Amino acid sequence: MPLTVIQGGFGDGPEPEREPACAPVDLWLELAEPSLRLRIMTRLAGLTSAARDRALAELEPIAAAGLLGEDDIVRAISPATPAGLAVAVCRLAGTVGDAQSVGPRLQRVLADASCARVRVHAAQALARLASPQARGALAEALMRDDDEEVRARAARGLGQLGDHRAVPLLGATLANRGEVPAVRGEAAEALGVIGRRSSAALLVRALRDDEPDVRGGAAIALSMVGGLEVIPALRGLEADDAMTSDLGPVGDCARAAITDIRRRAMLTG
Repeated sequence: MPLTVIQGGFGDGPEPEREPACAPVDLWLELAEPSLRLRIMTRLAGLTSAARDRALAELEPIAAAGLLGEDDIVRAISPATPAGLAVAVCRLAGTVGDAQSVGPRLQRVLADASCARVRVHAAQALARLASPQARGALAEALMRDDDEEVRARAARGLGQLGDHRAVPLLGATLANRGEVPAVRGEAAEALGVIGRRSSAALLVRALRDDEPDVRGGAAIALSMVGGLEVIPALRGLEADDAMTSDLGPVGDCARAAITDIRRRAMLTG
């Protein structure tokens, strides 16, 4: 079954289709503390109409709970908060929150919330905010969490942070045949995002993996860290029509990587 990793923050990423937010959200915005309202309105101003409707709909649990200030939002970032509200406050905090104030609370939610979906959103928010706790908390989730979607989100988040200290763990995750393919594929892509050329050899080996998600993720990663020397290995996948969970056919990933590597080589001489 394909793994669906929830992406983005407040107003971004796939969420179930909903009707645009109703009047109570507009009223809540009018009553909210000025600093919180300003942060939200600034975020809304940069969204498309459809994304703005999604963002307003995501605020409905917060409006219903009567959380009117930044302190209220911070206090609601707790493992004990009901799942629907916890997801909403994590998404909001990950976009308009302050890393110093919400980072420790997001870390506790990621470690202790009973709902995996809440933990996914806590991981996402930590990565977006790049809080001081983010790398350690995401690494712990990647190693320990019992839900594969949380581990996949943690791997992706480590890539977003761009911290080279996560490379050994991501490399070990990629090489771990006991891990599910979607998490290993996310680890491969994260290595590419971090951008250490030393990861290229491990990624080339992953092109021969039995799992399409891993092969596709490794190809995408090589498009970011590989040089011309990896093109022959990528060419070996051009006819690979196996489907990944969310990247399309492996062969398409390989061809795109070859194009990107050649373009980068031309630009850098």
